[in-house]
Amino acid sequence: MAEKNRSIRALIIIFSIICIFIILGNSIDLIEFYNWHGIHNIDFKLVIYIVLGVVAFLSALTLLIVNLINFKKNLSRINVFATTLVIIFCFWIETQPLNYNKYRQVFKPIGFSRLDKLSKLKYGAYEFDVIYVYRSDCTACLKNKPKLKKFLLENEYDIYDFNLTKTKKKLRPKQYKQFVKRLGITKMPSVIVFSSPDKYTHHNYRRTFTEITRKKEFKKMSDFLLH
Repeated sequence: MAEKNRSIRALIIIFSIICIFIILGNSIDLIEFYNWHGIHNIDFKLVIYIVLGVVAFLSALTLLIVNLINFKKNLSRINVFATTLVIIFCFWIETQPLNYNKYRQVFKPIGFSRLDKLSKLKYGAYEFDVIYVYRSDCTACLKNKPKLKKFLLENEYDIYDFNLTKTKKKLRPKQYKQFVKRLGITKMPSVIVFSSPDKYTHHNYRRTFTEITRKKEFKKMSDFLLH
């Protein structure tokens, strides 16, 4: 009987460790996602998912510690029942993965200094630096942003965003005009792509898609980003 109890406890310990690694794996995925993409919005579902993960981890850890301490003692029905619940709970969480994509931050702010350097094509871009440029007093810009966000979410893309309204207040008229000209902006809103030097020309380049509220321009931009 004692030997049987030890065998069952050994199985409980093994399953507890498996559950702990499952929850840790999900947690690492979420942390990596947060570090890379950020979390833009937190809803009730995400909060519940995180809370359930914490509860499952603590439950599995408690089972592991209790059974290690009482390894040679008699096995109680409560212990077996609790183990069954925790195992079912952990594997249920594993089979109900959360779609992190809808929570990610698709628009990331970029500072004036970096964008100014990029606009002069003298500052090394990453493989691609994509910037959505808008004005907070532009009605078309505000109406277009949800459409662009939907496109970015569906295609797991994220870009920088830059508000020209604040910059216009800080710069002198001539400086502002030169800055906008370097960006290639003629109408709002615009999406600008800066690329690192290619192997043929060894020069940075800029591609600007202006007035992307128009279907034709939006399609040009989306085709360029996806291919």
